[in-house]
Amino acid sequence: MMKITNLLQINSLKPSIMNKSVDVKSASSLLAEKYTANKQSENSRNNISNYSLREVVRNTITDPAPIRGMQPPNWERIPTKGMKVLPMDELIERIKELGVRLSKATSEEERDLIYYQTDQLLAQFVSPVSPDRKLLYKQAMQAIRAHEQEETKPFGESTLVDYLNEYDGIKTAQGYLLASGGTVEPIYRTGGGYDYNINFGGNTVMRSINGQWGCMLTPAELALKDDFYKIFWSSFETAKQEIIANSNSLD
Repeated sequence: MMKITNLLQINSLKPSIMNKSVDVKSASSLLAEKYTANKQSENSRNNISNYSLREVVRNTITDPAPIRGMQPPNWERIPTKGMKVLPMDELIERIKELGVRLSKATSEEERDLIYYQTDQLLAQFVSPVSPDRKLLYKQAMQAIRAHEQEETKPFGESTLVDYLNEYDGIKTAQGYLLASGGTVEPIYRTGGGYDYNINFGGNTVMRSINGQWGCMLTPAELALKDDFYKIFWSSFETAKQEIIANSNSLD
């Protein structure tokens, strides 16, 4: 079964990194699970470090939802083909810097900001092998939006089939075919309404949960994600050992 990374699942506890007995491997596992998306900053990835976490949250963009009850994706934290990225040498240095900063972080707010910036760099790092999620999302939302505007039937289930067949969508076992070759798949919510999977190349590459869009990484992206965290945790562990050594020398 393909390993899944869902950007939306962000409520897990963060590692207590200043404890000398911290298990670095365990902290690594927790941070890897933090590759999530529940904030949107209007600041670019190049200047976000100039803002505190509260400023990032306060400046969250609130574009009108394109579909009732759904919010647009945060493209700073979702990798997509052709996204703007830093030069590789600079990107690697930024990754190492974040590892060092995490080793020295003393507050939950500071760690949250580091997690956010780590997600941004991770999106850039894996994007060379990413599908064009922006195009897939645009095509999926065009079909869903047009269907939502039709008020002759309640939204969902067979009505989505009806509309997408008329819209030029072709029903498949995985959903409804988009012009780019991807598919959009409606998923009924227990409490009413629908969420959606966007699939491409045999993988689910985007998913909405309670109207919030996130992404799931492809196998090629997951391989680069592993490389990313090797760099990050190597830097973190080296800095952490230096902190411990300096602390012991003072005892």
